[in-house]
Amino acid sequence: MEEAGSSPTPDLRAAHTLPTHTHFLNEHPSGLKVTNSDPDQLMASEPQPDQASAYDDKPPTAAGDGEKVVGDASPVDFLTCSFEDQPTTVMAEKPADIDDEAQDEMAGGVDPSQVSIDWPEDLQGFIVPTQPDLEALAFFEGGPKFKVTICSANIGNKMIRDMDDWVPVCPEHTDLVVLGMQESTYKVKKEDSGSDEEVVSSDEDADSNSETEAEMTGNESEAETPRASAASAASVEEEPMLASLEGQTPRGSRRKSSFSGSGRAPRKSVTESVWQHHTSKLAHQLGGNFVLLEEKKAGQMKLFVYIRIELSEQTGMVTNLVKGSENTGVGHVLANKGGQAISFTLNGTTSFCFVNSHLAAHEGKCDKRNSNIQEIFEGLANTGRFGNKNLDIAQYDHTFWFGDMNYRTALPEISDKKLKHKVVTDWVAEKNYAEIAAHDELGREVREGRILTGFHSAPPNFRPTFKVKRGEGVEYNMKRTPSYCDRVLWHSAPRHENNIICSEFTSCEGFITSDHKPVRAQFAVTPSPVMEIIEHVAPGESIFPQIKFSNLKGRDLHRADGPGFKSDPYVVFLCNPPNLIPEEQRKITTKSITQTLNPDWVDEPFFSLRARNYEELEKGSFTLLIMDRDWAVTGGADDTMGNVTLALRDICKAGDTEEGIFTFEEPVIRYGEKIGTLSGTIEVNTPGPSGVVPFKHSARCSTTVAAGANLGCKCVVM
Repeated sequence: MEEAGSSPTPDLRAAHTLPTHTHFLNEHPSGLKVTNSDPDQLMASEPQPDQASAYDDKPPTAAGDGEKVVGDASPVDFLTCSFEDQPTTVMAEKPADIDDEAQDEMAGGVDPSQVSIDWPEDLQGFIVPTQPDLEALAFFEGGPKFKVTICSANIGNKMIRDMDDWVPVCPEHTDLVVLGMQESTYKVKKEDSGSDEEVVSSDEDADSNSETEAEMTGNESEAETPRASAASAASVEEEPMLASLEGQTPRGSRRKSSFSGSGRAPRKSVTESVWQHHTSKLAHQLGGNFVLLEEKKAGQMKLFVYIRIELSEQTGMVTNLVKGSENTGVGHVLANKGGQAISFTLNGTTSFCFVNSHLAAHEGKCDKRNSNIQEIFEGLANTGRFGNKNLDIAQYDHTFWFGDMNYRTALPEISDKKLKHKVVTDWVAEKNYAEIAAHDELGREVREGRILTGFHSAPPNFRPTFKVKRGEGVEYNMKRTPSYCDRVLWHSAPRHENNIICSEFTSCEGFITSDHKPVRAQFAVTPSPVMEIIEHVAPGESIFPQIKFSNLKGRDLHRADGPGFKSDPYVVFLCNPPNLIPEEQRKITTKSITQTLNPDWVDEPFFSLRARNYEELEKGSFTLLIMDRDWAVTGGADDTMGNVTLALRDICKAGDTEEGIFTFEEPVIRYGEKIGTLSGTIEVNTPGPSGVVPFKHSARCSTTVAAGANLGCKCVVM
């Protein structure tokens, strides 16, 4: 097989370093002490002709005052399996003597904490049981964990009346509150008369969103009058004014008041008017203890991140704050569908990324929804803002993906829509939510590796969130099969998956203005540990711990050059954290193998790991990034073919064996999809977790000739 020469140049490597999360936008939240967000610093850091762009993925050479440079996030590989097969049972018709009202009562509201469900074993781990949060205090109170609340709602293009059942009221013991909204365009009522405020908009008003328009926009909301009890009828007719916020700009808002000195409110766009309504409602709901850290709007979709004010006032607590979006509507311009993302690092240690999404609607459109996710992954990567542009948003320590994902309950063996509806509603009446989840499109697609590989969901111990009639309670629309359309998923890098628990995942059935019921999830996140890097070998040792890669083989890899073409793959080795290996070893790549999707690399690169023991090494990882060499004379950019991430804690366990060999064969992940496999052998001369085999040069090498402590001993690995 023909080989092409390697080009391990600094320029190539600069584009492939792991993210240090130092990319910033020119806009930043006022009143927050965010490292490197000062406009003067940003202007000073603008790229000069001979300098790298601010959006290049090259790590900074120096940190700003008070800045902690971190960048140890990476994607994860995933196992293969699925739910145990569950029989599909068509339930008998309800007895004639049970009326509809009694039937509704039988399927009444459910307190998830009171539901005990024997979930089938999910060997692949997509559904992860919730765990109790035993730590009472949040991080801002001196607790050991970050407490994160995520709230997602399809607003249904109706004015929000009451958030109490969805967004916590003045939440305690919480550090972050993240909110995602979909279909969130509506007319805002004025305080005095209850009439429509003057707005200028080309958006469709929800009241005229007919079935035909729903097909055109991809939204499924229909014009309905909310069903309300007598006690809530007044609030439906007129929006009460938030007295405590009258005449004020919402706390944390970076917008100035749009009212002029004439005493008359000027005409506003729907976007501005609704944005102010949202932030006013949220500020009132959350109380004075939270400040708006960042927000991202795209058409009918909005993403808000609120942070505890005590944290926002600490210099350096929030760093590397970026945001971006990818529209998946018509022509990638229409923003009725797509995703918005906000990422940042907390306390200099733990990187987060939050993605709010609204995917293609309607049953039978699963492939389209999958395509939307791929577009969001790739579109966000192509902004160059989210870490290494050749990886994806799953490179962060913890990534959360939520929204109206529109995946349906799949019962392909039942063609009759009414029968399908009845089967699912019977499961609902029995509280057999595990059976519904077993037929969930989203779970199936993740387990089969087509999307969001490595993401998890808590078990939905509640009734499906779609499609309900607007109003109190839960009554399903006969035109749609009840489904878990509204979701909250999470992904953690391999060395951080044990640092997070989901303590709550519930639906919010008291939210009455939409044909979806919102969802809310709560997480407790242990701050990511920081690896201690040593500049000199440990006392009593002659070399740093070492690993050597060999027998690397790729199979059935991605066709980066399109259908009918093969690729020229090579491997880039990314260590996390990057400074675990010496700087000169960060430029190492394999040679390119031309015109193949099944390469066998003969390269045997080795790396010295500048850590003193196994406890430190287990905090790190290696990402093997497969790239397609572009041989174009014009200098076209190389394309990503996917990556595999290996935790050093697993690799270094081989240090306890006599041979010191770690073998692997893992799926290659590209934008959340499994495409091909990568296998290989790693020889280790490192400390093992038990210390049974002492880390000594002589343990795996018959000679004592060394080539320099900082470069590793070549007699061990060459």
